[in-house]
Amino acid sequence: MVRSCREYEEEVDRLVCEESIEEAVQLCREGLYYWTSIKLWTTYLQLIVEKCDPIDIEQEFETAINRVGVGFDSFPVWSLYMDYLQFSDPSNSKLELLKARMAKIALDNTQPASKAVFDECQYLKSFEDHLCTPSDHLQYARCELNRTNANYARVRYIFERAVSLFPSSRELWDEYLAFSKNSPRLVDIYILACSLFPEEVDYSIGCLRAMEKSKRSVEEIESFFWKTISQLKGGEEAQVNISKQFIGVLRRLTSPQNAIECSNKIIQQLSNSFDLHSMYVDLLARESLIQEAIAHWESIIKANSKYCSFWLSYIAFCAKHEKEKVRGLYKRAAAAVSDYPETIFNEWINYELLNGTVEDLEFAEVRVKQQRELIMNRAKNTKKRQIDEGDSMDIDTQTSDCKTVKPNDPEDLTLFINNLSFDLTQGKLR
Repeated sequence: MVRSCREYEEEVDRLVCEESIEEAVQLCREGLYYWTSIKLWTTYLQLIVEKCDPIDIEQEFETAINRVGVGFDSFPVWSLYMDYLQFSDPSNSKLELLKARMAKIALDNTQPASKAVFDECQYLKSFEDHLCTPSDHLQYARCELNRTNANYARVRYIFERAVSLFPSSRELWDEYLAFSKNSPRLVDIYILACSLFPEEVDYSIGCLRAMEKSKRSVEEIESFFWKTISQLKGGEEAQVNISKQFIGVLRRLTSPQNAIECSNKIIQQLSNSFDLHSMYVDLLARESLIQEAIAHWESIIKANSKYCSFWLSYIAFCAKHEKEKVRGLYKRAAAAVSDYPETIFNEWINYELLNGTVEDLEFAEVRVKQQRELIMNRAKNTKKRQIDEGDSMDIDTQTSDCKTVKPNDPEDLTLFINNLSFDLTQGKLR
């Protein structure tokens, strides 16, 4: 799980206070890979300048300017860059060029700053200070995007800053990803979104597509897939959808054998889904491995013989690749299916009408009739057994409600006697 931008900032501050400079620099680089933060950039640039890091410091400043320089809040980064050039370039030639670049960053990178542009920048700076919610930032990005000659670098910065401030806003991420569809950083953006929203199958599928389009290595794609599956919270359906996309990517980028092996591995380790099994046998059939595919179908049927859909899919596969097996499969299915037997019966009869001889049709009709009678008898026996069990339960219940009282004292007995005269007294009765 990727830390939030604020967590990176707080952890870097702690490391700096403890004078763990190397660790702080590494953590800054990690955080800046994921997030856009003026605070992280200024801390990072100060650290590498102060410790005279052997890396190309000027190149790091240029990277910072390219990432955040279009923001109205980016002056601390520009200021650090100017201070560095003033110290490292006595001729000040680079410093003057940097000031000229800074003067043109506001709204239109192609025109020098004017009084009107400056006033508008001041207005927008004030406006940005009042952006409080994800919706505010989203509307702001839309307004900037809808400008005539929109500055896409600035819109990108607005989105990056917004998701850094509100990483849990799905609406922000949806629009940020849509805006970044042609960005060279699209895969990295998707990976970050998948880390924050492991339950969102659409993000994972989008990432796989982006990785294929950007020609990422098969090892990287496979690593992303297994990591995503381990974090997934969407259940079996989500696993199936992502797995199908992954196998499709593998089939296009690698050898068919590799796709077959990975498909089988997914079935063994993750899901016994019918869709995954179908995809696997289709891969085998594409490579003309028909007998291997039939053997796999048999293993599927063995575990799912009572389900009509499995039989129909197996029959459809054999109708395409092994026609001589179809009649025997209908015969087996008619005796095994329990969820929708009439579907199998009708399909078998229709098949014989179109493809069989008179004897084949008569045999199918006789067998179907026998199976229907068998199903009816089973239903009657089941109903009778339920009725008998119900009666038995009623008797047991009544018996359990009766209490047997064994009197010990005649005084405790109450007797009811009929046909007594009206003038009979208690004394006479005794």
